[in-house]
Amino acid sequence: TNREEYLLGTDPTDSDTDGDGQSDGSEVRTYGTSPTASNAISTTLVASPQLTGYNASGTSGTWQMFDGGLIGDSFRGHIEWSFTVPSEGWYLLDLSSRLRGTVRPSEDLAVVMMVDGRAFPSQKIHFNNGQANSVTCLSPWLSAGSHKLRLSINNEIGRRTLQILGLKVLAPGGFDGDSNGRPDWVDSLLASGNAVAPIPAESPVSPLFIEGSTRYAGTTEVTSNGSLSNAVRGLGDQHWYANLPLAASGSTSLSIKFENKTSSHLVTWSRWNAMEGQGIMLRVGDSLKVGGWLEPNDLGTVQIQVQGQTHSIAAAGQVVTTFTQAGSYPVTVNHSGGSQTTAIVTVVSADFGVVLPFYTDFINQRQFDHVSSSLQVVGDPSLQVDKMFAVGAGQNVKLRTSQGGWHTLAARLPNGPIVALGKVLTLSVSDALKNDASQYIGTGADGYSIFRSPIVVTDLQAGGRAVITIFRSGVTFMDGTTVMTLADTDFVNGVAYLQFRFAPGITGGYCHYIDVYDSQGHSFGRR
Repeated sequence: TNREEYLLGTDPTDSDTDGDGQSDGSEVRTYGTSPTASNAISTTLVASPQLTGYNASGTSGTWQMFDGGLIGDSFRGHIEWSFTVPSEGWYLLDLSSRLRGTVRPSEDLAVVMMVDGRAFPSQKIHFNNGQANSVTCLSPWLSAGSHKLRLSINNEIGRRTLQILGLKVLAPGGFDGDSNGRPDWVDSLLASGNAVAPIPAESPVSPLFIEGSTRYAGTTEVTSNGSLSNAVRGLGDQHWYANLPLAASGSTSLSIKFENKTSSHLVTWSRWNAMEGQGIMLRVGDSLKVGGWLEPNDLGTVQIQVQGQTHSIAAAGQVVTTFTQAGSYPVTVNHSGGSQTTAIVTVVSADFGVVLPFYTDFINQRQFDHVSSSLQVVGDPSLQVDKMFAVGAGQNVKLRTSQGGWHTLAARLPNGPIVALGKVLTLSVSDALKNDASQYIGTGADGYSIFRSPIVVTDLQAGGRAVITIFRSGVTFMDGTTVMTLADTDFVNGVAYLQFRFAPGITGGYCHYIDVYDSQGHSFGRR
C-alpha cells in the first residue's frame, strides 16, 4: 500500500526502489531484506515438479489442467507433490497461482504450505484484478533426495477457486559476507524466525521460564546442564517455551539449539530478599530462594516464617521453599538488628476447562471461572483476545478470529511465565448467498427450477451437525421439505452441496439460515 511505501521509504512509482532486481514487496515479505539498499539476491532452479504429477494419495479430489494451470474439482482441499534436491541445505519453494471464477478486484486467499509434515505459517495470497501472484517460502533444512510438499487451500467462498500455474524449487544464492556458507539474506530470514526472548543472568525462581519463536514446530532443542529438556509448543506452531530447573548452587548452563545456530546462557538461582517487603507472584510448583538482608554484606541473623515453619539462618543464607498450592503466603522476616518485615507471595494456578466453540468473524465472550483476573489471557497469532472484566475469582474475555480451526489460549503472569494453556475451536460458515456459486441444474416436470449450491462449515468435529432451514415461500429442498440436517460426514473438506427447488415464477435468493451443533447438542448459534 502507499502507506507501507511511505513507512519503508520506498518509491510508490517504482516496484524495485533500490534497483537490485528484486521487487520491494519480495524483499519485505519473502527475503527479509531492505527494499531501499541494493542486495545481492540470486536463485538457481533445481526442480520444477510437473503439476499433473501430484501424489494422489496425499491429495483431495481430482485435479486437471485447464487454460494453462491446474485446477481442482473443489474450491477447498489440498494437493501434494514430490520433489528432489541434489544436496542438503535450505531451498526456496515458489508457487505461482491465480484465482478463477467470479473474482473481485481485490481478494485474499489463505494457504498453508507444508514440507515433509512441517507446516509454514498460514499465508494470504493477495490477488489484484485477477492477476497471478506467487507465494515463496524458505524450506526447513533438507537432506539430499526426495521430499514432499503439500499445499492446503483454506478457501471458504465457493464463487472462486485457486488455479496453480507453476511450482519451482530454487537454491538460494547471493552475497555471503560472513563466509558461513549461506547468503546473508538467508541468514536474515533464519534469524528472524528462530529466536529466544531475553534470558536473565539470575532468577530467584526455579524452574526458569524461557520462550521464543521457531520457523517450524519441533525444531528447537533445549538443554539444561547438558540434559535435554522439553520445549513445549506454546501459542501456535511458531512459539515454544520451556521450564528449566536451576541448580541450587553455582550457575546453570542453558543451550537453545535452532536450525541455524545455538544460543548459550548461564543463569544463577539468586535469592529473593523478603526484607524489602515487595511481594512476588509465582505459579503452583515454583520454588523460591527466600532470604532477608539489610545490606549486601549483612553479618546478622534472621528468622524467616513461611508456610507455617520458622527457619533461623544467617542473613547471608536462604531457605528454599516450594509452593504446591495456590494461595496467598505471608513471609515474615525478623532481623537480629531489630527490623521486621512481611512480604506476600501470591501463588496462582489456572484452568480454562472446556471452551465452547464459536463462529469466526464474530466477537464472542467467554467466562473463565478458574483463570484469575490477576493473570493475562493471550491468544496465538490467529486469535484476538481482549480482557473485559473480573467475574468473581475469574474473568470474562472477548475472543475473535477470522480463521477456522483450533486456537491456543494462554494464561500467564503479568509479563511473565505461562501458567496454563487452553484450546478453543472456531468454525467458518458460508451459506449459499455468501458462496455465490449456484448452478442451474434444470427444470422438473412440475415446473420447479433446480439449483445446486455449496454450503461450507469448516472444522465440524465428529458427531456435529448443521441444520439448514429455508424460510422463503416457494423454495424447498428436493424432498419438498424446508429443513435439512447434515452430519459431519456429509462434508468433504468442509463442503457439502445442496439442491434447492424454486416454484415457477420464483426468482432471487434462497433465504435460508444455518444452525450448527456439536456432538453434545451445544449450539454454535445461527448464521
